[in-house]
Amino acid sequence: MGPKTDPIKAVDPKKATKKSISSPTKFSKPVFTPTIDANKIVTDTTSAVATIKNYVQTQKAISPQSESLMMMEMLMAVFEQQQVLIRTLLSKPVLDGVLPIDQEEKERRRSIVVCGLKESMEPTHRGKFKQDFEQVEKLLDTLDIECGPIHVYRMRKPINNKPRFLKVVLPTSFYQSQCLKNAKTLKAAPGYDGVFIRPSMTKEQRQADYELRVRLRELNKDGISHRIFRGEIVPIKNSGN
Repeated sequence: MGPKTDPIKAVDPKKATKKSISSPTKFSKPVFTPTIDANKIVTDTTSAVATIKNYVQTQKAISPQSESLMMMEMLMAVFEQQQVLIRTLLSKPVLDGVLPIDQEEKERRRSIVVCGLKESMEPTHRGKFKQDFEQVEKLLDTLDIECGPIHVYRMRKPINNKPRFLKVVLPTSFYQSQCLKNAKTLKAAPGYDGVFIRPSMTKEQRQADYELRVRLRELNKDGISHRIFRGEIVPIKNSGN
């Protein structure tokens, strides 16, 4: 039987120290979450727009027919419209850099609103719904859309016997885009005088759209024709010039 090992000398102190150093405790890296002062952003942008507007008004008094000033006025209209969007976006919580989309927003993105389409004279609500559905089917045929509506319903209460807006929910946002793209064909289509379609919008978006159209009418009074293109006011260029 061999000699007993001394328990004190059994552990190599160099190896023990090396082992303890080679296995450090792991700490998770701190996560930095940037903060955004929404009020400051809105205040700064509003102040910038106000400063430019004051400059334009001052210069317009000196040179009222300046084309550059007219272009700057159009830009101001666009900036003012974007203020509503900025406030809306900054008021919503952001998770992982993506704004959450609720069910109402999902429906809005795949819906259109038909204005000027006559209401049914059927005595029952069910009869009115069926006739509205048939009218929408014919409208989609005219627009050459290859899908049918998911649901249709009238919005708000009747005012002065005018037809209420008709909301049309489509399968996807793609078909909403197709309807808006082909909407110009209604001008030449029989039976659709005074009928037009627009995207489904929030209250804030409708207000911004209204203000943009008011601005459009003001600019057109100056003798230079403008139109709204993709949410912006742009001058109409005469062909051949």
